[in-house]
Amino acid sequence: MVACCADSNRARSGWSILAGVGLAFGFTLWCAWFSQADSGSEKPSGPGMTMAAKAFVQSLDESQRATALMAFDSPERTRWHFVPLQDKDRNPTRKGLRLEKMNDTQREMALALLKSGTSERGYDEARQIMSLETVLDDLEKTKANVRNPLWYFVSIFGEPGNEMGWGWRFEGHHLTLNVTLKGNQVVSATPSVFCSNPAVIKSGKKVGLATLPGTLSKAEALVESLSENQKGEARVKTLMAEVDQANAKAPAQPDEGIRWTALDDTQKKLLHQVLREYTGRLPGDVEAATWRRVTDSQDDSLRFAFAREDQKPGRPVTYRVSGKGFLVQFLNVQSDAEGTPANHFHTALRRPSGDFTTTP
Repeated sequence: MVACCADSNRARSGWSILAGVGLAFGFTLWCAWFSQADSGSEKPSGPGMTMAAKAFVQSLDESQRATALMAFDSPERTRWHFVPLQDKDRNPTRKGLRLEKMNDTQREMALALLKSGTSERGYDEARQIMSLETVLDDLEKTKANVRNPLWYFVSIFGEPGNEMGWGWRFEGHHLTLNVTLKGNQVVSATPSVFCSNPAVIKSGKKVGLATLPGTLSKAEALVESLSENQKGEARVKTLMAEVDQANAKAPAQPDEGIRWTALDDTQKKLLHQVLREYTGRLPGDVEAATWRRVTDSQDDSLRFAFAREDQKPGRPVTYRVSGKGFLVQFLNVQSDAEGTPANHFHTALRRPSGDFTTTP
């Protein structure tokens, strides 16, 4: 349990006032708002997040609130992870309130918060990633890690709707969404990490099911479109480093890869398709804001780089797309739970100037 600080106490006392509105009424308001929203539109998504977060918090008892609610300035807000977190006795060490400790109504509200912070495709991908925990539990022989689709955790930082800043996180194995708002305005939606293991299920009842396939196939299409000289510019010698976790700012990236200005029009469109795999997980208005950072980088600062080990089984591959206002990272290096080489994706969208920012 996280120790309560003054901000957390004030936030919790505020919920007693909100409780008078009524849990069912608050959730009904959110449902009405969301039913009118088009995930592909630029309708502001912040009000829906605020309503969803308030409804979720109102549903919790005091013990659950002590676990789920933290101060906006808590160091925990930037301690994000997408790997399993558990102790030697297989108890979770990730902070926040996990789905397993919620009743059905609370779980529905937690998923409503997740839905408010994603596009339709993003939500479907997140739920599919969560469902892969059941697949891993069936496939893994050692049982070293707990694989449970209810081991996803919700954290609320500060009081939803606070004009000075508040945020929320939905996180578990292979998935972390981190959103920062001022009042009802989304000012940051990074780091955003979606992963898949297995990337393609090779056996069992769900054989053939692919998770996040476009992140690889669209990058492969871009690489195939490059001339040999262009591939020489884009290709780097060694596989790229793993996505850096638990930090508010991604490490500086090497100045390498083929520049935007060296691509022809067709190749630029292919690169846009790669980037949409990442930005398209976000609500329409948040994607539009992120896409403006992409277009602002369409000069020599925007680079695409990849590394691939063609002689190794599975052809492990990594790539990076970086610009002044965004960073995309992809790794397919690890084997899946059955030992199939390079069948395990890590994909991340970050902001080079710093994630969790309070400046739009």
